[in-house]
Amino acid sequence: MNRYGYTISPDETDRSGLVTLPSMYRILIDSISQNIRKEGYGVDVLEKRGLTWALARCAVESVARPALYDEIQVEVWSGGSSGFCHNRCVRAVDREDREICRGVTQWCVLDRSSRRPQPPFQQEGATAEMPCAAPLRLRPFKSLVRRTVEAGYSECDFNGHLNNAKYLEMFCNMIPRVMMETLSRFRLDVNFRKEIPCGSLAESYIADNVSSGYDYCMYYEGAAACCASISII
Repeated sequence: MNRYGYTISPDETDRSGLVTLPSMYRILIDSISQNIRKEGYGVDVLEKRGLTWALARCAVESVARPALYDEIQVEVWSGGSSGFCHNRCVRAVDREDREICRGVTQWCVLDRSSRRPQPPFQQEGATAEMPCAAPLRLRPFKSLVRRTVEAGYSECDFNGHLNNAKYLEMFCNMIPRVMMETLSRFRLDVNFRKEIPCGSLAESYIADNVSSGYDYCMYYEGAAACCASISII
């Protein structure tokens, strides 16, 4: 297990003075990326082998939102593998070691040319300990509430596709602002189903769910590219 420290900066907060959901998500993903690189499987290493990382699914449970300039620590550890996915677990705590959020992420190694998943690496020190339930498998849907979005240059990652954090930003931009500014205890599930190349247009849909939250789905070229759900806990 490794720990990574962060301080919440002004551009990571909203007008409530608390960290935004997309900003906290990016902190968690950055911690996982650092951990993977430390273990010798960084993006730069895989690129030389014609491979790359892609996030398949994730689940995050939040119990509190840190405020501006709060110092936090993010723990990262390997949860072994399941099928073609590597499990990477995270847990964020404040200066008093009180839990802020916890999560499970599932990553695939893809062939850069064919985009096909490759068998997972053998990882030392993996544990079956999971901080929360595994990511849910979400069903695609369409609703009357629709928004067209573009995978612009600044929204795309090193693979030349829409960055996984940008899907979440687009989801949050469709949720009523008052909910986003007051939300603290929630569970987020995201499934990434299809890559969206830079410059492409996609359709975003949102709908209320039975858990006092919202479901989200993005379509690209007639197929679901991302499904997500946020629920109050």
